[in-house]
Amino acid sequence: MSPTHSKKCNRRYRYYCCTNAQKTGWSNCPSKSIPAKRIEDFVVQQIRHVGTDPGLIADTIAAANRESEEERDALDAELRLLKKDVQAWTQELPTATAGRQADLHERLAAAEKRATELHEARAAILVIDPAEVTAALADFDKLWAALTPAEQIRVVELLVERIDYDGATGRVVVTFSPQGTLSLGVAA
Repeated sequence: MSPTHSKKCNRRYRYYCCTNAQKTGWSNCPSKSIPAKRIEDFVVQQIRHVGTDPGLIADTIAAANRESEEERDALDAELRLLKKDVQAWTQELPTATAGRQADLHERLAAAEKRATELHEARAAILVIDPAEVTAALADFDKLWAALTPAEQIRVVELLVERIDYDGATGRVVVTFSPQGTLSLGVAA
């Protein structure tokens, strides 16, 4: 579904409309549209629920920390390959021709720059502190009320990976983004 709106009597009505119905005909979707406030309130309720469910918090933090560990491992692997290349180029340098030496110096400079980028990226990867996230989510209502609508949208975009709505059953499934939860922990 995608967000849309209509105007009637100088009043704006927001709702989500079935993309499939828009593209292939209204008969192809059991629920053509739903009021935006209804689905958005449900999503916020699910975000609030994250802060009250210790198991869900633990699972989300574990998933985010696994993702961080995988990212660290990938950066470390690239650093190891880069180090091997630098060693090979450094060993070759004394016996290389003048043209090859210039090429090797360029490669070494580029490798040094890339190594710095990799170290900075690795240092920027954070591990979530469960206590910080739990504390931030426990005061969700207070935090949510203090945010501007634009900030609320940003939080939802950050935390929610996708929302699936089944028009036939009226079932809504909210899938949270582990990386977004990691960012929320940092912001808290």
